[in-house]
Amino acid sequence: MIWLLQEAGPAFKGDVVHDELAAHRDDSRSGRAFRIAVNLPRQGLDFDDFEVELKKDADLAVWAADSRQVKRAWANSKSSPEIMPDDFDDLPESLSGFAMSEDGVALASPRRSSDAAAQHPKSLRA
Repeated sequence: MIWLLQEAGPAFKGDVVHDELAAHRDDSRSGRAFRIAVNLPRQGLDFDDFEVELKKDADLAVWAADSRQVKRAWANSKSSPEIMPDDFDDLPESLSGFAMSEDGVALASPRRSSDAAAQHPKSLRA
C-alpha cells in the first residue's frame, strides 16, 4: 500500500515524469530562446514578436545580437508542422464502408479485429 501511495500514485499523476523532464531541460541561452520561439505562434505571435521577447531578458538580448542564432532558433522551432483542420480534407469519406465519424470508426473496429483474428487465429485468440 505504501508503494502505491508513494511511488505508483505520483508516477501516474505525472510528478515523476515532470521532474525527469525538468532535469534534462536545456537551460542554455539557445535552449531558452527556442522554448520562447515554440510558444509564440501558439499565441498568434510572429518572428518580430520573438525578437521583442528576446530583448526583454538581458542575457537573451546579448545572445540575440547574433541574428543568425535568432533566425536558426525560429526556423528550428517550426520543424513540427502545425496540424490544421483542412489537412484532413483529402481523406476518404468512409472507412471500409463505414462513415468517418466516431460511430463509423467504432462500427468498423470489430470487423477489422475479426478479420485479423481469422488471418492469425493462434496469435490473437487466448
